[in-house]
Amino acid sequence: MDDRSIQTNERTEKLKKLILRLHQGVDEDIIKQEFAENFESVSPLEISVMERKLMKEEFRNGLRNAGTSTELMQFLLNSDLGIG
Repeated sequence: MDDRSIQTNERTEKLKKLILRLHQGVDEDIIKQEFAENFESVSPLEISVMERKLMKEEFRNGLRNAGTSTELMQFLLNSDLGIG
């Protein structure tokens, strides 16, 4: 795995953890602040990769309707975060 792949995996893992914390009820303002501290922007590809990882985990854990992937999209699209 090259450095770029490692960096992408680290970024998607951080993003996934933020979204899971949001899903668990952590205040959205805290998540936005941590997002801003860790990311200047997030590419559509990173969102897609992270969403697939979440969906795979939801399915694997029997949480098909857990909603984290939907929550991810709502959070990213409804916030003032750098996406694109």
